[in-house]
Amino acid sequence: MASVVGEAEPPQVPRGTKIVSILVGPDEEEFVVHSDLISAASKFFERVIEGPFLEAKTSQVRLSEEDGDVFELFCTWL
Repeated sequence: MASVVGEAEPPQVPRGTKIVSILVGPDEEEFVVHSDLISAASKFFERVIEGPFLEAKTSQVRLSEEDGDVFELFCTWL
């Protein structure tokens, strides 16, 4: 099926078993997502989750200034 112009298709990646916890907003609303999936969709998450950062070791990313509703839309798109 052809996609509509301007409509982005989500990445087609295998969903491994590794998950990451994303804590969003000042209340730290938790979103649990597949690490491979979010990394394929976002260079930011790829670097944070797979790089030499604390987030890669703890499998937890804090986005304290972001909006939970907006991040939920992103996760739905995934």
